Amino acid sequence: MGKLHRLHQLTGWVVFIITATVLLLSVERTGSLWDVGEFILGAHKLQVVHPPGAPLFLLIGRMFAAVGDLLSDDPSFIAAFVNGMSALCTAFGATFVAWVTIRLSLLSLTGRDERAEVGGGQVIAVAGGGLVAGLSAAFTTSVWFSAVEGEVYAMSFFFTCMTVWAAIRYYTTPRDRDHIAYRWLIFSIFCIGLSSGVHLLSILVLPFITLLFYLRERGQLFLTRVGKIVGYLFAASLLLTAGSFASKLIGIGAVAGATYFLGARKLPHWAQFVVAAVSGVLMIGIIQTLVIIGVPSVWHWFEIGMVNSGLPVHSGVVPTLLAYGGLLYLAFRYAHRHRDQGVQLAAMGIASILIAYSVIAVVVIRAEAKTPVNMNNPDNVTSLLPYLNREQYGERSLVYGPHFEAQLTATDVEDRYGLVDGRYEYTNFKVTPEYEKDKQMFFPRMYDGTQGRPGLYKRWMGLDPSQPMPRGRPSQVDNVRFLFNYQLGWMYWRYFMWNFSGRQNGQQGYFSWDESSGNWITGIKFLDELRLGNLDELPSDFKNDPSRNTYFLLPFLFGLLGLLWHSGRRGEEFLALLALFVITGIGITIYTNQPPNEPRERDYVLVGSFFVFCMWIGMAVPAIYELVKGQFRARGVGLAVGASALVLVAPILMVTQNWDDHNRSHHTAARDYAHNFLESVDENAIIFTYGDNDTYPLWYAQEVEGIRTDVRVVNLSLIAVDWYIDLLRYRMNDSPVIDLQLTEDQMRGRLRNNVQYYNLRNPEQPCEEAPPITLEAFMNELADDKNLPVQGGRIIETVYPTCNVNLKVDPGRLAQAPWLTPAGEPVVQSIPIRIDPRSLQKDEIAILDIINSNFYKRPIYFAVTCQPSKFMGLEDYMQLEGLALQLTATRTPSQTQRYQNIGAGGIDVDKNYELIMNEWTWGNFDKVDTYVNTSYAPAIQSMRGVMLRTMDVLMQRGDTERALEIGDKYFQSFPNMNFPFYYEAFIMLDPYFRSGNTERAADVIIQLAENTAERLNYYESLDEKVLNESYFYENRQGQAIAQQLIMQLRDSGNEALRNRVEGILSNYLYLAEAPGPG
Repeated sequence: MGKLHRLHQLTGWVVFIITATVLLLSVERTGSLWDVGEFILGAHKLQVVHPPGAPLFLLIGRMFAAVGDLLSDDPSFIAAFVNGMSALCTAFGATFVAWVTIRLSLLSLTGRDERAEVGGGQVIAVAGGGLVAGLSAAFTTSVWFSAVEGEVYAMSFFFTCMTVWAAIRYYTTPRDRDHIAYRWLIFSIFCIGLSSGVHLLSILVLPFITLLFYLRERGQLFLTRVGKIVGYLFAASLLLTAGSFASKLIGIGAVAGATYFLGARKLPHWAQFVVAAVSGVLMIGIIQTLVIIGVPSVWHWFEIGMVNSGLPVHSGVVPTLLAYGGLLYLAFRYAHRHRDQGVQLAAMGIASILIAYSVIAVVVIRAEAKTPVNMNNPDNVTSLLPYLNREQYGERSLVYGPHFEAQLTATDVEDRYGLVDGRYEYTNFKVTPEYEKDKQMFFPRMYDGTQGRPGLYKRWMGLDPSQPMPRGRPSQVDNVRFLFNYQLGWMYWRYFMWNFSGRQNGQQGYFSWDESSGNWITGIKFLDELRLGNLDELPSDFKNDPSRNTYFLLPFLFGLLGLLWHSGRRGEEFLALLALFVITGIGITIYTNQPPNEPRERDYVLVGSFFVFCMWIGMAVPAIYELVKGQFRARGVGLAVGASALVLVAPILMVTQNWDDHNRSHHTAARDYAHNFLESVDENAIIFTYGDNDTYPLWYAQEVEGIRTDVRVVNLSLIAVDWYIDLLRYRMNDSPVIDLQLTEDQMRGRLRNNVQYYNLRNPEQPCEEAPPITLEAFMNELADDKNLPVQGGRIIETVYPTCNVNLKVDPGRLAQAPWLTPAGEPVVQSIPIRIDPRSLQKDEIAILDIINSNFYKRPIYFAVTCQPSKFMGLEDYMQLEGLALQLTATRTPSQTQRYQNIGAGGIDVDKNYELIMNEWTWGNFDKVDTYVNTSYAPAIQSMRGVMLRTMDVLMQRGDTERALEIGDKYFQSFPNMNFPFYYEAFIMLDPYFRSGNTERAADVIIQLAENTAERLNYYESLDEKVLNESYFYENRQGQAIAQQLIMQLRDSGNEALRNRVEGILSNYLYLAEAPGPG
């Protein structure tokens, strides 16, 4: 057994070396999109990231960031090392998957008998299965995606795999070494506690652990002791949940009765197994309630009374520690006196989780340090509790609730404490909406009635979104269909098949009937054509898309074989593993209750389910070995090596297919996009941004790489809350504080969340007819604490008297603010501001305050990606400078119909030309043939729009050469190898045709014609239904390109190019004789 153990250990380390090497080679070298930039800067300076904080990730990441900072003066090394941490976490996780697969396979071959003889072929087959499982787990597309970026999901994968491995070590330890086994059990629980400082995925392993505990201990020990403990803990957790005292008593009584029943009766084995599974599920809720939320809740309860009695802030920590410590002491004392092993294990488990969970204190400590990025400012328990509860993201009904047609009937308001001058006072509230009673249902899946979602639900129901909902719908049948069609079919099964069958492309898929984007494929033509239409004429850029991955169903089929073999050999262990597979896949999907359409694909949260299936892929090796050996009486190591080599084809396919779209080693696009944004604005500027991908990369560039730290980035998605407004009052790196008129006390909590119009002098006068006032006077009105009584006994702090507001321009102050007067533009006397005639929200008030207080002090910009509603009618008074729109004291009519936001106001052509030609960088997409994730599309579209508008204005001014230089720069920066030329490239060719310089862009025109011909050939080969549902607009675009290319080349005088293009588009010459596609 010693040699067997060494071989199996070696197999795991081989998996680690291979996976770590591949993943480290493919890891991103700088920040990335979405939350990655935020987590890297959080790790670098131990800053406070978005809820629920991930403090352990940040602490470990800090060590990696420090090493990167030490080894190089290049600040991108910091990001590279944090990203590399994710690669190593994934490699270790894959190693644990290999070891777990080996142990489960060995159990399936020999049972629990330690003395059972294991043949050489079996040893090799089991080791080969572990190798296959580990490699498969690391190279699935969803795992690999997270493995190359500094986000929490790779570390979460590591902790989940380690938890499962520790649980299996407990389970496989012989009964005569129980003391060692129980150490592994407690270690697995400790891993769950540690993972709470990263991500809560590992907590879902609890049912698996509970089932293994039952299978190992067997009999009444579980029901009479552990079952009672679970019951007692669950009853205690009910005391910390929301609800009336009576409902809590009823719940506790029910739990006590069930616990007594289970302890008093001898249940059959299958019933005991079910009880074990249910107990595991209950344990998830117990840990969540007693620890994750319970500890800060108890702290909150003590804190309010003690601090308001005159003690210092955080005094409530002491009695909280004493309370939990005292309860644990009593539990340990009881276990010692009564020799109760169950109580001892339970107490040890809770203690280990509490010790691990103490890392949450890092969040409060760093929030108190007022770090530059301090999300939610959880510097005391009243702000920590909603932070950990993720309350800002809202709640989704799971058991019973409204459907999307239900109308709001009332709101339940719960007052919330906040820290004010060393005391806790009611400063905010939590609003819980209440809906029509007759439009609620059990297990609501279609619940989201916010703007846009009802129409999407109707589409999934097969209804016309523009038509009223038929009477009696959505019904419970519609609800269940949506569960299976969208949530389980589209948001789980599709992702599952991406990982084990193949992926059509990297486009985000929104609808199952859209056969163009995000579907799963096999690579087997006739099977794919059954679902995705004719593939005979598939364009080369579709076929060669790096994100098009095909595994020919092999991982799926091998996994199915391993699953069947495992279920036949060790049914109980298979059921435990199946429970883990279901809970981390289907369970998460049901719990998250996802609406259509999500901002991005969500496959990365389901990796727990995927790595379990990889274990079954690995078990296909001993399954094939046993099958062949039994059928053909073959023996020996050769058969095992052959079986291993056969199944090893699956991970080899996965790594070779996935490499080109997961290798980010040359990507610098997120950092470069942020650089382009920041370099677009003047010194000490304020820039309003909107979404995650317009903010986190900018924060990363400033906080980690030191790019333009004088610029203050103000996120309009966050500015509606007091804590974020307060952060603006602090200096951030080289950026001075932002001057604000409204004080911290005036914007605290619920104050000025919603300020309504009311004219005290003429209450009947409509807002639009009220006399105009300046912005300065308007802000004075908002700053005046009028404290007016209204119905219901409430007091509103202020109102505003008019919506006719203008920012008066003071000519005497323009000399000190030269950015307000672009050269050659006449200065206006005032700038009108659009004010809602009904009410103003806190974010709008903050924007107005920033503009009013800083107009002459600092340049103010809006990112071109902001929502137009946030411009507040200022579009004509802006000037396009790179990727930002600067607020000026001049007026230029906007051209937003042609350019959207980029067309707002005027344009600084010379500055844009300099930025585009000499300052902007392109993420290496201009140099390296690589895969460009579709998440970059908005950034690329923004840069393209700036280039297009600048070219157009230069052409209008007769500066053709500089316009064409920008065109040349565009095609160099966004080459066909990474951005296949189609409609976007066609638009950028306009200056070449207008100026008669078609020869200068001949290569681009020819490539565009070839791409268009291929696409049109493909679209013509499709069934009409598929064409209209999946490629309607792309087909019309292709027809427009072909028509315009032919017509414009006929007028260009370039006969050689015309003949070349007409030869390529010979099947579509008729389009030039017909009216344009409308």
